Amino acid sequence: MKRIKDIDLVKWLKFIFLGGFLIVILYFLYSVIVYKPSTGGGGAMDEGFKTVPVLSVTYYDTNKHISLSKELFNRMVGWGSDNQDILDVIADIPHTDFVSVYNAFGSPVYDGLGGQTTDYFGGPLDLVGWLRSELSDVEFHALSIYYEDSNLF
Repeated sequence: MKRIKDIDLVKWLKFIFLGGFLIVILYFLYSVIVYKPSTGGGGAMDEGFKTVPVLSVTYYDTNKHISLSKELFNRMVGWGSDNQDILDVIADIPHTDFVSVYNAFGSPVYDGLGGQTTDYFGGPLDLVGWLRSELSDVEFHALSIYYEDSNLF
């Protein structure tokens, strides 16, 4: 059995450093290959909104749309998401107000690894892109059927 003083620490540190560097390079290449530019604006949530035609009748005012979009953003950002929390917020959005909430959401940067908003990896995604990435296929399909009048899905 080797004693601690017999282990070549410099050799192991080089191995760990090179392995970590390789992982970062591979992830960067992956994000460049998978990157799909959004058709909307870019930047933070409060910048560069993608504008789509608004449906004729809305139940909420603009402040409520912004509030719901920020609530959705807060539920989806970060590592892991509780899909039921996201669906609970969406349940509060009337059928005719989805486009307005979509416009208020904007196109924050989405890191495909975990929903983090970093400018280093990933790219800007609109609300539909965030929902597609965060929800299961069945849940997303159900939303697309419910909000099909919005022409966003």
